[in-house]
Amino acid sequence: MANEISSEVLILEANTGTDLSPTWTKLVCLTEKSFNGDTNSVSIVTDCNDGFESTLPGKKTWNMSFSGYANSDPGAGEGSYEETYDLWDNRTVTDFRVRNSDNSYYREGKGFISNVSETTSAGDYLQFSGTITGNGAVYTTPQS
Repeated sequence: MANEISSEVLILEANTGTDLSPTWTKLVCLTEKSFNGDTNSVSIVTDCNDGFESTLPGKKTWNMSFSGYANSDPGAGEGSYEETYDLWDNRTVTDFRVRNSDNSYYREGKGFISNVSETTSAGDYLQFSGTITGNGAVYTTPQS
């Protein structure tokens, strides 16, 4: 198991700057982060396929999801759960990325936080989760 990518080295970041001058802010204390890509299917029936339906790939969509424990005092360059909430509340469309330190694993795209949830139960700490809905292409290498 020498070439696997550990989940502990993957970070989720949001651009809290501008497109021309990005400021990447790490969302901290995450226990889960994921990238999900989907391709819609297009069904075609013509007299060229002997009455059978053909299914072809259609448009693509993507999202990223995350969950973690709320940190009320993050360090420099780190974003708290409150910043995550603010990105959702302000309907901010910005760049998000999941990557490791050398960018050998890299997913980046413009999107917005379409869902945010905060929960806790007796004897536990405040947890939060969310979904980033993609708006356009996904890149596998840094764009800036």
